[in-house]
Amino acid sequence: MTRTRSLHTFAALALLTLAPAARAAEVTRVASSADPDDPFDIDITLTYRHAVDRGKITREAWDPATSQIIDATELRYTRTSDVPTARVAVGLYHDLELHVDLPWVLGDDREWRYADGVTDANSTIFNETVDASGVACPGGAGSCPVFQIGQTAYHGKAFADMLVGVAWGILSERRDDTKPTWVVGLDVTLPSASRYDPSTAPLSYDKANPAAVGEKIWRYDVWTALSRQFGPVDPYVRLHASFPARSGTTYSNCDSAAALAANLPPQPQMAATAPADCAVWGDAAGAKPPRVMGLEFGTELVAFDNPREEQRVAFDLRVGAEWTSQSRWFNELSDATGKLMHTDAFSTLHALAGAYLRASSNVQLRLHAAFAWRSDHYISGEPLARPGTPADNPNYDWRYDTVGRRFRISESTLLDLGASAMFSF
Repeated sequence: MTRTRSLHTFAALALLTLAPAARAAEVTRVASSADPDDPFDIDITLTYRHAVDRGKITREAWDPATSQIIDATELRYTRTSDVPTARVAVGLYHDLELHVDLPWVLGDDREWRYADGVTDANSTIFNETVDASGVACPGGAGSCPVFQIGQTAYHGKAFADMLVGVAWGILSERRDDTKPTWVVGLDVTLPSASRYDPSTAPLSYDKANPAAVGEKIWRYDVWTALSRQFGPVDPYVRLHASFPARSGTTYSNCDSAAALAANLPPQPQMAATAPADCAVWGDAAGAKPPRVMGLEFGTELVAFDNPREEQRVAFDLRVGAEWTSQSRWFNELSDATGKLMHTDAFSTLHALAGAYLRASSNVQLRLHAAFAWRSDHYISGEPLARPGTPADNPNYDWRYDTVGRRFRISESTLLDLGASAMFSF
């Protein structure tokens, strides 16, 4: 009987050793302090991300062959960014974390080129016949291009806006394995970086003179995440909502209305009446940054776990969706037109695969590859007027905001690759 009882005890201990310890998935990880076995936590993470954003830009145009408005293919847009980020997370109390992200934009280049089969001869952009006011091209010219084609706008070599946030683990599976891990957080992006003025975009076509990257808005991102481990599988869900607020230095097209209304190609342009219209419209003509709401589902698959040595190998698979509201903000044409542009609301679907290797209690390495697809949407289309306002919208451009002449982006995708190293103390 004693021998049998010993075998049962040994088997139970072996199974306990092989079973993964209850830990939170990475999306619900929170630095903690003031615990008997962990008086203080500080995590320092260094991340490098490389992202490539692509899309096809079309423009509504009259097709004589069909007597209909069609989307005429015009441009191919590519944005390539490289952003190293330093993050520090400090445990303030039990499962209560304060974190700070400081990104450095090594490069953020936006390029627009003719699509295949498009040339000066058949481009509606190059062969435009009116200016921003809807008046025939000045000086009797047969055409006046909307903007320069075949350019690259360079941004970077500067700090981006800093993020400060808090996260609180309301429930912890590590503390009570009968409960899931539930975390809520608030991240605030500060208007800390130098402001980008799109009216000066042509200066950034010179690689030696990259433009600034600061958006000069406050952005509040409220989020919550829930995870629960079942053996080697750790499913989770995450929701977030992002709300922007303008600061006193947020850019408005009216800031440069007088210069833009001069209509001197190849500089960006606005209607001749824009300065006067800005005075009438006031704050209503300013920036309208987008709101973003999203939902993610995923799971971590634990391939190896050694609680005693605090070593772990896990793979992360997730899918998600986001909705971005209508806005007057930076978009794919801002560097070409020199303006904040109207953008319709759109949806984004994305997927991510990641790998996490914890070598010890002090070092963890992470890799991820993510792919996103955005729904087709208009990237111009300001309304001409507003009920109760006698003046025209100063942001309105007769060349591409008029229905039947608007720009649209399709086949919009994003590839995001990242690697990071986290050091815990």
